[in-house]
Amino acid sequence: MLQYALARAERKRTITLYVKSVQTLEEIVTPGRESEIAGTLGPHYYRGTPMGDGDTVPVDEFIFPKDQQELIEMVKEKAPEHSFAVRVVDLTREEPHHIVKIIPTLISDSGKRLEGKISEEQLESFLDKT
Repeated sequence: MLQYALARAERKRTITLYVKSVQTLEEIVTPGRESEIAGTLGPHYYRGTPMGDGDTVPVDEFIFPKDQQELIEMVKEKAPEHSFAVRVVDLTREEPHHIVKIIPTLISDSGKRLEGKISEEQLESFLDKT
């Protein structure tokens, strides 16, 4: 019995994050970073001119909306701390899953789920309880 418990504890659990990318119809250039405060105007600060080039995303490329990209990064950062492997499924490129109706959806291998806009606190709580 003890060996079974140890083997189960060593097995890495998995969570699956279902997201949906969008296909670019034209070339997108993301803005470059801006300089630090370039000067002052009375008591107010104003930004300087953009520095550096932004990233270019070619036509027909699949990209995630900003909120989903941030969620993917957050899940990939937090899940290993709780001994979870992360699987990201892009519903645009894969067959639609009838189990997912709200994007994004996070489902553990035990069947628990977290749907919609997911905050860092919700994610931490989900990983602790799963």
